[in-house]
Amino acid sequence: MQKLIHQYGRGLIKEDEPLTEIGNFLQGNIPATIREVVERAKLAMVSRHGNTIVEDDLLVIGRGMKKHLDLLNKDRNPPKSDAEILGDALGRVIGTAVMTKQEGIDEKVVQIKRDTAVIKDAVGR
Repeated sequence: MQKLIHQYGRGLIKEDEPLTEIGNFLQGNIPATIREVVERAKLAMVSRHGNTIVEDDLLVIGRGMKKHLDLLNKDRNPPKSDAEILGDALGRVIGTAVMTKQEGIDEKVVQIKRDTAVIKDAVGR
């Protein structure tokens, strides 16, 4: 890990710079993430008017990036609460009952129209 950090630093990280803590912190990340931490640490170095990247630069950037990555990787569809599950179930039951009732009403309307037509035919003769 430390070798990779040095490589991405392109000479801006002293060989004797302790990188144990940042190495442990970045353990398990893909190389692209590690490279991004180092690239951003270069900007931190410039902002503090330094000539080399120190482990603190890397740690500050790494912690900030971890917060951003955690937000991006957060579950976008959290599990539903018991109340939401109950609400969904009740909605389906009520919806089915309303549709069934509506179908029964529709059938009665059709029957009334038929009966009305029969009565009109009988009276009109």
